[in-house]
Amino acid sequence: MATTYVHKCYQCTDKCYQCTDKCYQFTDKCYQCTDKCYQFTDKCYQCTDKCYQCTDKCYQCTDKCYQCTDKCYQCTDNCYQCTDNWYQCIDKCYQCTSILKKKFHYKFHDKPPQSMTEASVLWETPGRLIRELKQP
Repeated sequence: MATTYVHKCYQCTDKCYQCTDKCYQFTDKCYQCTDKCYQFTDKCYQCTDKCYQCTDKCYQCTDKCYQCTDKCYQCTDNCYQCTDNWYQCIDKCYQCTSILKKKFHYKFHDKPPQSMTEASVLWETPGRLIRELKQP
């Protein structure tokens, strides 16, 4: 795939992207830099093409950084507060759910299932899988 370069370089903190050589290797993109890294604001980080698309409450990038994949990450409402809130994984795109608040992790693959019996429901606790329900 063709390598895409951005025209700017950004300064980063210790918790942001770590520089290897003078580029950031994402999936199919490389961001050109001199000797600096990406600067993250109190809002969110948007990179080119199909990387990050955020709302105001998504991706507070002051403390954390997120790696681009070949898919885009779209979040709404209070996404990615991973301490207590769980999220749906749909074809490598993460979308918040405001309905499911229990500690269930629904592993959706090609498309969201029409019912819970169509999904592989994982009920997880720290370090251990309690039970798994699958479609009969």
